[in-house]
Amino acid sequence: MSTAPPVAVARLADQLGIDPVEQLAAHPACDAADLSDAEMHETDRAFHATLVASAGNPVVADLYNALRDKQMRITAMARTHAVRPRITQQHAHLADALRDGDPELAKSRLREHLLGTVRAFGVAGGPYLDPDSDV
Repeated sequence: MSTAPPVAVARLADQLGIDPVEQLAAHPACDAADLSDAEMHETDRAFHATLVASAGNPVVADLYNALRDKQMRITAMARTHAVRPRITQQHAHLADALRDGDPELAKSRLREHLLGTVRAFGVAGGPYLDPDSDV
């Protein structure tokens, strides 16, 4: 896995003419059946870092990268085979919505994905993850 900061990856992809949405759609986190649990954990983190970096906001990307350790602890559940099919399917659905140019569907799928994670920990998702939120 690459250890380059997400902003650097996004800039390089732009320079090379790589479409970040296509990069997400082809990301191993969308079909991780052949990965070990440890590889899935890192792949999940890399998928989210790529998603954040593709938004093109270096401040948000740097903030996300700074929170990497916390996110690694939160997504430790992605290592288990029991939840892997749900997580990889959610990644694929999110990437498909982005590739199809449907921001509302992408927002809905991202919320669903994030809510699944916070619910697994028995905590509320907050107003930004409320499906009825306009945010």
